[in-house]
Amino acid sequence: MELTQKQTQRQDLVDGLIYTLLCNLIGAEPGTLPWDIEPIAEIREIAIDFITRHTDWTEMQIYPYVEDDGRVK
Repeated sequence: MELTQKQTQRQDLVDGLIYTLLCNLIGAEPGTLPWDIEPIAEIREIAIDFITRHTDWTEMQIYPYVEDDGRVK
């Protein structure tokens, strides 16, 4: 099973927002820092944990993904 276009766009949005945040934290324009998915993913996981603990949003609503067995979570 694969993510829908809407789900992929949501992933891109979340990762892009995190990257922009990192650039903004140092007062830089996007493109200044290298695009590195590892720290973006680390920050994403922390954000997802925080949001799901303090709201009724689910992980799937924030950042949809496919399980290792091919199921869309």
